[in-house]
Amino acid sequence: MDFNGKRVFAELATLGVLQEEGWDGVWVDTFRRKFRPSMPPECCELPLHAQELYDRIRRANGGKPSGCFDVFAWKGGDYLFVESKLKSKDIVQRTQKAWVEAAWTNSSGTSAPNNDPKPSSA
Repeated sequence: MDFNGKRVFAELATLGVLQEEGWDGVWVDTFRRKFRPSMPPECCELPLHAQELYDRIRRANGGKPSGCFDVFAWKGGDYLFVESKLKSKDIVQRTQKAWVEAAWTNSSGTSAPNNDPKPSSA
């Protein structure tokens, strides 16, 4: 996919649109269990406030990251999980429904955001 003249995965195009609107965030590469601010191999750690929320939802999801949506973004005290699907070829999976349920019931109590994603070693 092309986004602003660069070849990127759809998840990163989605993240780019959010960033243009003032959001920070990452592509959640659940297959490789990495957070990515841009094309692989680059990866990063979440800022503390986002990591706390992600960890709380993951614990409520039986300790599993499976089902987490493609993009995790934050702006001020607001958080988004965004999932993209191919028209008529992709459906919401059972694991994604479980992630939403875990998020819905365990999403309060994060600390105030104050960090950008931090680079990590891949």
